[in-house]
Amino acid sequence: LPSSRKPGNENAPLPVRVLHNGGFQFRDARSCLKDADISTAYAKHGHYSPSGNAYIARCLLPAVEAAMK
Repeated sequence: LPSSRKPGNENAPLPVRVLHNGGFQFRDARSCLKDADISTAYAKHGHYSPSGNAYIARCLLPAVEAAMK
C-alpha cells in the first residue's frame, strides 16, 4: 500500500482499516494491476474484468502458496 494508505492510518480506506484492526492478513489486490492495461483489467462499474481477475490471481499466487506452507 502507498504510505498514505498503510493499515492503521486513519486515511486508509475503511475495508483496509477493518481488516487491519481485526488482525486479518490481507493484500491489496489493486497493487497487482500497476503494470496491467487498465482498459482491459476493469469491466463496467469498476469491477475487475476476467483478464483483470486472471492478472490478480497470477500476482497473488506466490503469497497464497507461501501462506499454505
